[in-house]
Amino acid sequence: MKNQAAVETLHQKRTELMIERDSFLSRINSEISGIESAIESLSGLKVWETAPTTVYDDENPNYIRSSQEEM
Repeated sequence: MKNQAAVETLHQKRTELMIERDSFLSRINSEISGIESAIESLSGLKVWETAPTTVYDDENPNYIRSSQEEM
């Protein structure tokens, strides 16, 4: 079957790309962990605890609501 060579080549390329993807994700996850550790050691807070989002009034985007107004 003449398609067999093409199928084998595609399987091989797929395997190579999956290995490359896994390596890339591992490297990125390692870098993210390092950054999170640095943030935690510098701020004393977990990454998700660092800065609250600023809420703006719908009618005036230059006005920042205070925490009492949000309740």
